[in-house]
Amino acid sequence: MVPTWLKSLFSRRTTRKSTIRRTGPAAKPNLVQLEDRAVPAVISIADATVVEGNAGTTTLMFTVTADAKEAADITFKINTADLTATAGTDYVALSNVMGTIAKNTLSTTVMVTVNGDTTVELDETLKVTLSDLNGSNTFAGGGASESATGTITNDD
Repeated sequence: MVPTWLKSLFSRRTTRKSTIRRTGPAAKPNLVQLEDRAVPAVISIADATVVEGNAGTTTLMFTVTADAKEAADITFKINTADLTATAGTDYVALSNVMGTIAKNTLSTTVMVTVNGDTTVELDETLKVTLSDLNGSNTFAGGGASESATGTITNDD
């Protein structure tokens, strides 16, 4: 058995039918106009790996991606930092280098030059950090910067 108070929460059926007649401007159906507004892009950077090489240089390539195409260029600053790799010896550091995802595209590549050697060592890592996004774009992590780890795989 259903308690009376619970029954009162549901509408009761009626046999009465009602007809709504609209005349004049009110006869038009309600229209909702949607506002076309830009949604800022969310920017992320992926980790990267490269084999060191015994001489010369190789390139560690990080892919920077926007989740939507923008009508204007998306710009940001790029910086590297040592983790276990050493700037100047293992790779060429980047400091406040400007990066760009060109308008109407979804990605770009950040390149870090890696110096080859014949030293027997463990794999080494460095960090690439993006900061100072233009416009109202945001980083995937929601903070003021976004980072990725680069791994230099030893081949000696």
